[in-house]
Amino acid sequence: MKTGLALATLPLLLMGGPALAVGDPPVKLDQRQAAAFYASVRFLLGADGPVCPAGQVPLSGLITGGAQPTGGSSTTTILFSKGARMKVVRQWQKPLEKLSVTVRIDCS
Repeated sequence: MKTGLALATLPLLLMGGPALAVGDPPVKLDQRQAAAFYASVRFLLGADGPVCPAGQVPLSGLITGGAQPTGGSSTTTILFSKGARMKVVRQWQKPLEKLSVTVRIDCS
């Protein structure tokens, strides 16, 4: 199991369809959408060594979470062809109109 941790203020990671409000239903990603999301964060996974998961392709995904005026969180889970799973947790806050973003990526 490999775990990559990325703390970033990357607008790229804020895009990609996070749930828009607290209590929103989960958003399912098809294979094309899951592959596009994985491609957008793959460089972060390779920063610590070999890209995780090696030799697997994204099959589907699920986005859960939501936001409110002062911040929010979103979890994107991507499922791969041989059982690997990648979870990207994004949390953001807007204290005094200054955006703060934390991103955690776990891949196993």
